[in-house]
Amino acid sequence: MRDKREMARKIQKSVMEATNARKRRKFSKWLILFTTVIQLAASVSICWGLLVYGPFGGIRRYVIGTAMSTYTHQYIAKMLFPQLQIDEVLNAQSITKAETQNTNTTKSVNYNSNDLTVSEITSKNGSFHGYLIEVANPLRVKLTYTKYLGKVGETTGNMAKEHDAIAAINGGGFFDSGSWTGTGALPTDYLICDGKVVWKYENYSETSKSKLPVVIALDGAGTLIVGQHTISDLLSLGVQYAVTMSGYEPLVVNG
Repeated sequence: MRDKREMARKIQKSVMEATNARKRRKFSKWLILFTTVIQLAASVSICWGLLVYGPFGGIRRYVIGTAMSTYTHQYIAKMLFPQLQIDEVLNAQSITKAETQNTNTTKSVNYNSNDLTVSEITSKNGSFHGYLIEVANPLRVKLTYTKYLGKVGETTGNMAKEHDAIAAINGGGFFDSGSWTGTGALPTDYLICDGKVVWKYENYSETSKSKLPVVIALDGAGTLIVGQHTISDLLSLGVQYAVTMSGYEPLVVNG
């Protein structure tokens, strides 16, 4: 009888030791996980603090400038940096660009046209070289778009060749899906060409005037129209061409 009680006590002791061992192992796992999370959070916070407030101004300007120059990835800059800092970087970049442009020298380039003037621009230090086209007759400005609107985009160069254009630039916002549709197949909001609405995005809405996109448009007389307008507003003004730039403020209004 005594041997049985002794054996029962040993079994009970073994069970308790095994249970305590499992509890210690479980506690150790949770402790390691908690410590890892704290270390990771601390590392992220330190890196974020150094990026925002540290001496890495070049990286800061690069991240903000790159993110804010896109349509779909501005959230990266807004998530990492306060709006005041974003504004400071963008304003500084604008001043730098203006100062750089003031150092340019220009010379005329012969071009047989009464309403177009082409000037060659070279910076004093030779780091920049390009051409400036002044369009005296705004009726020479035309709008075109990909032949596969809504499906596949085309490059600006290809469209310029198709229409025998002297020069061409991107003229509006579009959604970047990471494929060929990201080269202009999906314009933002709407597109007016030759006085007709050729594209209207499925989520476009005119219910809120404050949320209307910024429009760059030309009417039949070549008058430039910039601002927030509805499609009906523009058609009533006789607009022939219009593109939108959602999320951006116009740089020049009324001269």
